[in-house]
Amino acid sequence: MRLADGSEVSCPAWVALLDQHCTVLLKTYIQPEVPPGARCFGGVPPSAWAGAPQLPEVVAQLQGLAAGRLLLGHGLAKDLAALGMAHPGHLLLDTMTHPAFCNKV
Repeated sequence: MRLADGSEVSCPAWVALLDQHCTVLLKTYIQPEVPPGARCFGGVPPSAWAGAPQLPEVVAQLQGLAAGRLLLGHGLAKDLAALGMAHPGHLLLDTMTHPAFCNKV
């Protein structure tokens, strides 16, 4: 989102969590905290946020569902940072940085 002073900040717009069978455990938009004068961009229209939960509620759901489970994703560090969420390192497999997935064409 672009702030009134012209600077830009990143905020999570939606999140999805699937299990090992690709069953959707959680899929939701996240209602952002929009400062006065800010305008949002990035392809998610404000109408998608109507009725969406706020970030703390989504993070609590994610933490409950992911507790003790392996998280597999691409760029997990950035995603977890955007969510303000931590997860044990031994339960993270990031396809962006894991040697088994790097430099594969």
